[in-house]
Amino acid sequence: MAVGCKPVVVHLCGSRASEYYEGVSAYYASQCFEQVVTHGTFDNRIAMVHMDGSWSFPEDFSTEKKTAARRVDLPEAMQILKDLSPSAVVPHMFCLPGMTTYRALFDALGFPLVGNDAGVMALSTNKAQSRAVVAAGGVRVPEAEILHRGDRPKMEPPFVLKPCNEDNSI
Repeated sequence: MAVGCKPVVVHLCGSRASEYYEGVSAYYASQCFEQVVTHGTFDNRIAMVHMDGSWSFPEDFSTEKKTAARRVDLPEAMQILKDLSPSAVVPHMFCLPGMTTYRALFDALGFPLVGNDAGVMALSTNKAQSRAVVAAGGVRVPEAEILHRGDRPKMEPPFVLKPCNEDNSI
């Protein structure tokens, strides 16, 4: 892939974890991509991670371009990315591997990420751990309890019930 004179920004999306996360990721990435390409400031590229572990690099998010994009394995994907030499990677992945493993991969490759690194994301995806760290730092936090399958809350309503380690309203 030839790279022009504009700085390259790679929009990383997809998921190896589930079709749900793959769809959410592609939607968010497509909305961002469609807006930023109109500015003409950067050479915006797409890198998609698929459920089977393959990667593709479609020209845009149209069904035709996504379907036509050649699938490659991880080593070839890393070579394509190295050749692109991105100035930044914008991760649009919301599954746990996307928020941790793939961010760590790009960090190890020396490609700057937009947003937090893998360690921060690993902590922030676990609400109980995040709460404990924040509380240990002296920040007041609301009452909370961790429930496991079959447990009944000991707290009195009203309260918010959320999964400890899921995002995007699962």
